[in-house]
Amino acid sequence: MKIKEKVQGKNFRKFSLLLLLVMLLGSISINVLLYKKWDDATAWGNALQGELYEIRKFDRVVASLKKVINVTDSSQPTVFFIEDVDKFREENTNLKDVLKDIKNGDAVISFQTQAYIFRESENKIINVFYLPQEQTATQ
Repeated sequence: MKIKEKVQGKNFRKFSLLLLLVMLLGSISINVLLYKKWDDATAWGNALQGELYEIRKFDRVVASLKKVINVTDSSQPTVFFIEDVDKFREENTNLKDVLKDIKNGDAVISFQTQAYIFRESENKIINVFYLPQEQTATQ
């Protein structure tokens, strides 16, 4: 009987060690998978937060402009910020006179009929210019 008990005890230990090893590897695998999912979710959340910041920034600069001047155009404005003055001037040589006083960080806010160059840091309109309108051909 003692021999049979020793054999069963050895099998139980082997089975227990094997089961423990499988559980440990499974736990590690699940943790790695969950970490990757968490990391992806965090990156997505950060990207979304950056987009929301940009939307708020655009809304803020448009609201600041509307406090300075009464904008009657009800269309949704397009807003972009000048990051490289020299490059912007090179790309828009036809607006040389309009762009003479711009600085990095100025916002160009364009509505349907006109555009404003606005310096939010000084709460000041730098320039206003009318946008060319497409002529509809009549027959």
